[in-house]
This record gives sequence, C-alpha cells and structure tokens, in this order.
Amino acid sequence: LVRQLGKIGARLARKERTDLLVASANGTFIDAAEATVAAQYFPDAAIYAPKASLGESVAAGGIWQVICAALALRRQELPQGGDAKLRRAVVTICGMNQQVAALACFRS
Repeated sequence: LVRQLGKIGARLARKERTDLLVASANGTFIDAAEATVAAQYFPDAAIYAPKASLGESVAAGGIWQVICAALALRRQELPQGGDAKLRRAVVTICGMNQQVAALACFRS
C-alpha cells in the first residue's frame, strides 16, 4: 500500500506545493501508509481526515473527501477551522482491500 500510494504521491508532489492533504485515515493500517507518504511528499500540508466522522465506505468516503477539499479551497478555510491561503489540495483515497487513488484539486 505504501509503495502504491508513494508512486502516486511522488507524481502529485512534483507539480507544485500542496496546502492541504485530505486523507482517508480510518484507524487501521491505512493511517500508517498515508502518514508515511504525507511526511515524505507533502510535509508542509495541513492534514484533514474526515472518515472518522463520515464512515468507511471507500466510494462514499472518497466523494466526501473531495467535497471537503473543494469546500476548503472555495471558502479559503481549513476543515479544522481557521482561515488559510489555499491554492492546492491533494486527496488520498485508500481502501481496506488495497485500493489506492489520489487527485489534486486547485483553486483557480
């Protein structure tokens, strides 16, 4: 999982600085994988993991993570509260069966 997510993180990290990382941490082994990739490729990004509040379904959780990232960029505030100058958010989506995906959202 770390290797797969690391490849994606490396590609996304090359583009430009990431201000916010919306992760799929859920209290399982996935947390360690995402923490490793976050520390290596997105060390300056604020991290938000909404799955603890939203539930585990990978598809539904992934959509909620994208919504959280989009709202943070649109409103220019971090999900945990507080204003920020956000231009780019990365969303990492990992499932219990080794599914891995990620995407970058930008404020225009």
